Amino acid sequence: MSLSDLPDEALLVILNKLDTREAVRCSVLSRRWRRVPGMLPNIELDVDSFTPDHDDGFTSTLSDAARNNYAMVSAVQSLLSHESRHDIRRLDLSFFSRDESVGIIHAIDDAMARGRRILKMCFDVVSEKCYLECPDRDRVKQGKRLLYCFDAYPHVFAGLTSLHLECITVQGPCFSNVITACEKLSYLSLVYCDFGEETPLTIHHEHLRVVKLEFCTCDTVELEVPDLLKLMMSVWSWSPRRYPFVFGHAPRLQRLELAHAGLIDSKMLQLSKLLDNCTSLRELWLNFEREKVSQSKHR
Repeated sequence: MSLSDLPDEALLVILNKLDTREAVRCSVLSRRWRRVPGMLPNIELDVDSFTPDHDDGFTSTLSDAARNNYAMVSAVQSLLSHESRHDIRRLDLSFFSRDESVGIIHAIDDAMARGRRILKMCFDVVSEKCYLECPDRDRVKQGKRLLYCFDAYPHVFAGLTSLHLECITVQGPCFSNVITACEKLSYLSLVYCDFGEETPLTIHHEHLRVVKLEFCTCDTVELEVPDLLKLMMSVWSWSPRRYPFVFGHAPRLQRLELAHAGLIDSKMLQLSKLLDNCTSLRELWLNFEREKVSQSKHR
């Protein structure tokens, strides 16, 4: 039996054991396998995987990060351009926040418009520079790019199930609208994001289960998340007037992790007050170097 004689079910078993780039390379093995890219049930691509193993002698004014990102965009566009009736069970993409990355969102929107269903869609939008080296102007630009994509491709955001963002600056109310519109979102991770020192960040969502915030700036985080199971906060901009977060409704919260060095003028955290509406809490992890936290009688 030749490769061309294999039934679709056998092809899918083989493809599921390969990563996405290896599976796509299989399309050159036979004429029958040319339709392999359109059959992939899971598509997982990471911009870092496009780094060449050796110097190909190609000279370009683009940085390595830019070249990798252009290659990532081309790969996503090629994969999703194939006509297929097969559902994508999981679309997991990690890419840099750059102008050309809008092509990824457009390709997904086009595939969805052609009737292709994506059951789980995960975005890991990272910074091409180290957090500490990313200037404020880049963070503002990346925030504007996020809002542009949200306005231009609302159906893509409505289908997101997982979102990780790094180094963006955007006003808290605008970002709150983005999160609310991500109707299927269950995981949210924000790193080095600035929502305004005197602006509260409201996260009101019916299905979020995990929220992770690291080195973020805002006045406070107001949570209305009935399905929230896990909240992790590390090194936030601590207002002397407000608590770092306020639970409006989080009846299913089971695990809370808080880590912060604290400042002299930081507001003392009263855990019993903070956790008043969290009746299901089972695990509490604290790391406060300056003891800006009071004992709690919370059960």
